[in-house]
Amino acid sequence: MVSQLITMFALLFAFYGNAKAIESVVIPDDFEEAALAPFAVLADPQGQINFETLPREDKAWQIAPAPSMNLGYTATSYWLRFRMERQNTELERIFLEISYPLHDRLEIHIPDREGHYTTSLVGDNFPFSHRPIRVTRFVFELNLDDIRDQDIYVNIRSSSSMRIGMRLYTTARLLEKNQFETGAFFLFYGTMAAMILYNILLYASIREQTYIYYVFYILSHTLFQMSLNGHLLQFIFPSWPGLASNMIPTLVGTTTIGVSLFTQSFLESRTHIRICHRALDLALAGGCLLILLNFILPYSKTIALANILPMYFSVVCFASGIIRWRQGYKPASIYVLAFAAFFLGVLMGSSLTLGLLPSNMLTEYGAQIGSMIEVIMLSIALASKINGERKTRYEAQKKALELALEKQHSYQQMEKLLYPHQLIMVQKGQSIETTMPTGTDIACVLSFDVINSSKVKSEGFNELMEEFLSDCRDLMMRGYDGQSLTSAGYMIKEMGDGFLCSVGFPLKQLGQSKAECAVDLARQIISRFVQVNEQLDAPTPLHCCIGVAMGQVRSYFSQSGSVKYDMWGRGIILATRYESLRKEIMLKLELESANMLILQEDVYYSLPSDLRKEFQVHTLADLGLQVRDHPEARTLVFMQIPASLQTNSKAS
Repeated sequence: MVSQLITMFALLFAFYGNAKAIESVVIPDDFEEAALAPFAVLADPQGQINFETLPREDKAWQIAPAPSMNLGYTATSYWLRFRMERQNTELERIFLEISYPLHDRLEIHIPDREGHYTTSLVGDNFPFSHRPIRVTRFVFELNLDDIRDQDIYVNIRSSSSMRIGMRLYTTARLLEKNQFETGAFFLFYGTMAAMILYNILLYASIREQTYIYYVFYILSHTLFQMSLNGHLLQFIFPSWPGLASNMIPTLVGTTTIGVSLFTQSFLESRTHIRICHRALDLALAGGCLLILLNFILPYSKTIALANILPMYFSVVCFASGIIRWRQGYKPASIYVLAFAAFFLGVLMGSSLTLGLLPSNMLTEYGAQIGSMIEVIMLSIALASKINGERKTRYEAQKKALELALEKQHSYQQMEKLLYPHQLIMVQKGQSIETTMPTGTDIACVLSFDVINSSKVKSEGFNELMEEFLSDCRDLMMRGYDGQSLTSAGYMIKEMGDGFLCSVGFPLKQLGQSKAECAVDLARQIISRFVQVNEQLDAPTPLHCCIGVAMGQVRSYFSQSGSVKYDMWGRGIILATRYESLRKEIMLKLELESANMLILQEDVYYSLPSDLRKEFQVHTLADLGLQVRDHPEARTLVFMQIPASLQTNSKAS
């Protein structure tokens, strides 16, 4: 009731001083199209006046202040009155168009020559087939010979916005306008349908959730525009006018939901603009609430919220886009321009309704033009976002691949320095200092050296030695188990064409006896060296010597500089000392050159009796020899092995 009174007083204030006899609308000879003016207005706040009780005297009417008026949402019923006068024109008929297509009830009374009135009752609450001319706007034929200077009456009631605007057309001009308008609208709908289909196909290909939100937004917005333009009633619900008119709040709600979800996903607001994300959540809630209320409350109650929501989400979406743009997110720039185009189109359409701008294609179809530009630009923005994400993923994958290759290369290089179990432990994140046993234990140490290798001039010797050392490492890795830390031997270090290795610590030996395993490994190494001689085919064969000693060794990781696993101890020292006895043994016993395996007596006496028989045993004192750093040694034990397989076969 209050809103009705306010609207009535506002109208009276606008019309104040305009109560006078209405002038006729003049139809000149060259008439084609014009806004209908002047016309008189009578407000009926209670909606109780009908055509029979309608006052005819001029003092009850007010002259409309403008050819078109927007009186907002009101329950007031308005009566319009006008008359027409033609100036010697040959026109027999013209058409009256009441341009706003969402009036609930529109009643028109047209006189004939005898002064009798014909009544037509149409509107958004009546089936589309009731319209005398089946177009979205309300069009009525006026016979100029019949009406002559008689008054024509129009009554408008609407739960939508009360927009009053009337235009007159000749037949040709009306056909031209409708033909152009139909083409323009279907260009708009065709563009929207194409964008919907295009983005559905993109979603099916890319599976990016943002495309679904975008399609939902375009579809909702397109149906909303169809309802505003009257095409929803004309083409989809022609026999259910109540359903078509009441769809507007629901479509505003779905459009709000669609644009909010799209904006949140597109701008990644949850991560980058949390305050805007929460504001968009509020818009989502408002859209859901509006849909729910539209099924509970009458249209006149829900339409107010339907007008507030678009303004709210438009401001939030536009502000969110600007913030993301300023954050350096490039697709947001296209997003902002898209919404700016839409706002400009809506502004031009509103300015036409308020009479601020003249009627032309831009102002008549500003909302549709702005919407088309918006959806096309948003599609471009979405493509830019997806391409940017793809580029980012590609760069990330490329970097990850480079890192993986670097890591793989690092592991490949580490394989040369570390045992497999060490590499696995490092890959799992363990410190390298935890990958090998540390501390002190007893081991059999082998000290290998090639005699006079520096004097060898044979081609390919260095390559053969590299191959030989590789074979020795393979021999030591025989029976390797990373779980139990077991292996035939452990390479302590390489020294030119010689090396040190241990049996029994830090890796456990394969058998029960460290001494037996160490001697077996030493003989395999010498056997492989014999094969090197065969491949070298030198005039003078090479000889090697291995000293084997048992003693305490200590393993540790270096505490300064680069981390390195190392071993030292008495066992290592004694092994090198026994290996260095070879030359003195050869001189004292006048032996021919051959490969030699020299054992510490502790190792010798740890061997089984059948294996000890293969070694020569001498008393150090009888030979006048002494083992450096091992003064308590009494026995010299060694074995000679021929330098070639042929010699071995002859000896056997």
